[in-house]
Amino acid sequence: MMTSMIPLPLARGAKRVTPQDAYRIAYSCSHVTVPAQPAASGYRYHDLRGDTLPFYVKRMALGDRSVAVTLRAPIELSAGDDAERGAAGLARCELTVGLRRIPWQDVLTFTLHEGESAILAQRAMDEVVQLNLLEAGDCPVCAAATG
Repeated sequence: MMTSMIPLPLARGAKRVTPQDAYRIAYSCSHVTVPAQPAASGYRYHDLRGDTLPFYVKRMALGDRSVAVTLRAPIELSAGDDAERGAAGLARCELTVGLRRIPWQDVLTFTLHEGESAILAQRAMDEVVQLNLLEAGDCPVCAAATG
């Protein structure tokens, strides 16, 4: 009996970015609300201490290729302080394909370099569109920075 070598999360069909999703990404400031149960959503919390702010990361790999969706520097919704692990908060969403971070303004239009996986890039985009993306005008972080 032959078993599949493709990890289960990659075995399901990739979704396409809908026009509504593309609109949400295009008008987002890159801030998102942290999922209610980050660990259950596949995010691992990292606090390296020192000058490095904590972050959540969801990595996906296929062979030696990888992508990551990172929720950087979460802050608590209630007080605006650094968020504790699992606390309701806002964070900046970042997409990494292989070793390169994709600038937010290019998330909808980036091209893959040789050796990067289209399957993994699509999985990362699937993850991004599942997040609660905030528009700059509705984002407390961005509104405070411009106000």
